[in-house]
Amino acid sequence: MGSRKILRVVLILGVLSIILSGGSPAWGQVDFPHKPIEVIVPYAPGGGVDLGVRFFSDKWAEFLGQPVVIINKPGAGGYLGGKFVALAKPDGYTLLGTSESNLMLTPLLRKEPDYTIDSFRILFFFSKTYLYFNVRADSRWKTLHEFLAEAKSNPGKLKFSTYGVGSSPHFAVEMLSKVAGAKLTLIPFKSSPESMTALIGGNVDMCVVFGVPGVTGTGLVRQLAVGDYERAPDFPQVPTLKELGYDVGYNTSIYLGLSAPVKTPEKVISKLLEVHERVRQKYAKEISEKLSKLDQHPTHIDGMTGMQIHKEKEKIFKELIPQIGIKIE
Repeated sequence: MGSRKILRVVLILGVLSIILSGGSPAWGQVDFPHKPIEVIVPYAPGGGVDLGVRFFSDKWAEFLGQPVVIINKPGAGGYLGGKFVALAKPDGYTLLGTSESNLMLTPLLRKEPDYTIDSFRILFFFSKTYLYFNVRADSRWKTLHEFLAEAKSNPGKLKFSTYGVGSSPHFAVEMLSKVAGAKLTLIPFKSSPESMTALIGGNVDMCVVFGVPGVTGTGLVRQLAVGDYERAPDFPQVPTLKELGYDVGYNTSIYLGLSAPVKTPEKVISKLLEVHERVRQKYAKEISEKLSKLDQHPTHIDGMTGMQIHKEKEKIFKELIPQIGIKIE
């Protein structure tokens, strides 16, 4: 066979391999990413994770060269979205908007969870957000002491809203109730904004969520306490639970970020980390100025450190869950 015929055969085989592989050369893998990336937010639109991921999505897309598509999959305090990503193909095209609830807490509330924190590779955390205990500005309770005293005298009468059974705020309120010797009734919603709307509408007595979504500066609500060990920069006048004598056993503030299925290739992980670092460098000023307007405080915690933080918290939760009495499904 002549050299021209051999070359022709090689070319034909090359074209066939591209067609059969859906456009990818058989002799090598297409560089990541070659199609849009989906970030699953396991909550309804408007919550902290949703707002944070949406803030970064177009900036990530700029350096990835592909769209970053946000898909909301709310349910079960973030468990359903977490499960979806944990079981997804680990190729970097399905990522998880990460918080404490979906990453680690809600799986602890199931006898046979479909995933655990070890099902994920934490990429990074981009913000910290504080847990606030809010009442309406015109309510009769001026302090958390007053609210809990009434809750103690009338077990189950006072209602509080938050996003989902078994979520981080739900867990914190259960711990607070235990420490205070009070009993509150949970009215769960799909998102923080819905929870806050219920408070403003007078359908619940307290709203416990991260940040104060949609009402910052409106004067509609009053923060009785913040769950961090330190006062929040945005509300320095609001005392911490610990200051008020209600130590729930852990710091209730959480970090928000991005995670991938644990078996995602290292090359893909490196690309995602590189992109986020480039975003941080180029948009440092915007991140500092605008992220705080979303009730989030810019930070940067790498994946390894983030995993250590959450592993320590997981140990605490495992010990506390039986004490609280939250039902394990």
